[in-house]
Amino acid sequence: MKKYCLFLLASVALISCSSNQSDEFSSVASSIESVASSKSEASSSESIVSSQEAATYSITYNLDGGTNAANNPSNYVTGSTFSFLDPTKEGYEFTGWFDNNGKRIMGITPETTGNLILNARWTPNQNALLVTSEDDSKGTVAITSGSGYSDESITVKATPAFGYLFAGWYHFNSLVSTSLTYTFTMPKEDHSLVAHFAFDEAAAEKYAMKPVLSKDGKTMTYGLYPQKNVNDASLLSALNRLTNPESNGWYLYQETFYAKVSAKPRQSGYKFDNGTTIVEGTTYWFKCEPIQWNILNVGKGDYYHGEYYLLSSLLLDAHCFYRSQEERVIENETIYPNNYKYSDIRTWLNDDFYNTAFAFSKSFILTSEIDNSGATTESVNNWWTCEDTEDKVFLPSYQDYLNSDYGFSSSTDSLSSRQCKTTDWARASGVYYYKKLNPYYSPYWTRSPNNHNNSIYTVWDIDSRGSVAFSEVHFTAEGVRPSVYLKAA
Repeated sequence: MKKYCLFLLASVALISCSSNQSDEFSSVASSIESVASSKSEASSSESIVSSQEAATYSITYNLDGGTNAANNPSNYVTGSTFSFLDPTKEGYEFTGWFDNNGKRIMGITPETTGNLILNARWTPNQNALLVTSEDDSKGTVAITSGSGYSDESITVKATPAFGYLFAGWYHFNSLVSTSLTYTFTMPKEDHSLVAHFAFDEAAAEKYAMKPVLSKDGKTMTYGLYPQKNVNDASLLSALNRLTNPESNGWYLYQETFYAKVSAKPRQSGYKFDNGTTIVEGTTYWFKCEPIQWNILNVGKGDYYHGEYYLLSSLLLDAHCFYRSQEERVIENETIYPNNYKYSDIRTWLNDDFYNTAFAFSKSFILTSEIDNSGATTESVNNWWTCEDTEDKVFLPSYQDYLNSDYGFSSSTDSLSSRQCKTTDWARASGVYYYKKLNPYYSPYWTRSPNNHNNSIYTVWDIDSRGSVAFSEVHFTAEGVRPSVYLKAA
């Protein structure tokens, strides 16, 4: 009877057999050893892989001034997975983590190995940058470089207006620089600067940029306007060589302003104060001088303290009330020629005259609500009154020239205090004056429509003798006597 015995211990095979079957069992033993050897090699390879996955590596973060997210790890284990979190930096937006080669790194993957160096990249936020002048009439400002990005170099420049000096850049109430051109680093937040300016006192006095009260308290000077004719031959020669006017059309020569006009006298034989006869079509030069104002009233009470109601002492120019006797339709409303709101004279006063006479200083002129009701005319039932207006420069009303508190009389008859002399400039510009009356008195407009003769194209005026009269709106030779409310305090 044949017996076979097979013993396997670990990876070693022991075989007992009968002598006549030894070759067969030798072959089997060899196969078993081969299989065992393969299993041993596979086990060794798995041990190596397991050792690599268990390795731990460091992570270094270069934050460039930022603050890392609390949950970003300082190391990692091979085979793990993690997405890096965004850090923060005031005034900046995070744009990503990058290695030293510029490759963007989003996180750890199973294939990641080795120590990591991560560099944070940032884009600066564009903050609001507000740079203003305290008053554009005193000076202007500009941002000459920079756009408001965090930590960006910003340069701003202030330019004082004529007659002003730069007083400094302010952030709220804090002075930050006294340099006209100021360079600073943009904060990581919205930022504002205001340029302040101050009067050049010498220029302010010379060019009537600040109201000056007369010693007797009856008049005030403020603003400039062409008035006296220039007849000095050497000065005229120099003026005729000037070619570059200022923004308001005047010419600056030896620190004095002059204006010129091609004469259009209303009648032949008109003269300047110096006796020169005005010739139509001839160009004349005039010195721009401080405007003198009569003080009609000074406001009372705390709120109105220092508020003056002023009337020009002279007739400064000539202008029609409205260019036509025809009515027109504006916004479906019939507008008559004697309507002050839509008159040419109101537009001219608040545009051409205002921007010329106060070109160097507007800050004392108040915008006032002007009463155009029937109560300011000869009748509360006046058919032709218009809505109230808001004006900087305006004409007095019919009732103003009857007000004894203003130095006039309730009578409409001739009155010397209502008579007003024309300037040389007004005469060359076409104002009418009565030759037999000296010194060159002229009629001038009020703002009030005439209801007395039920005419849509007549307006109350003051004639050459100081009587309250009326004139047709299209009369271009009527004098202009402006009024303003002024805050002198």
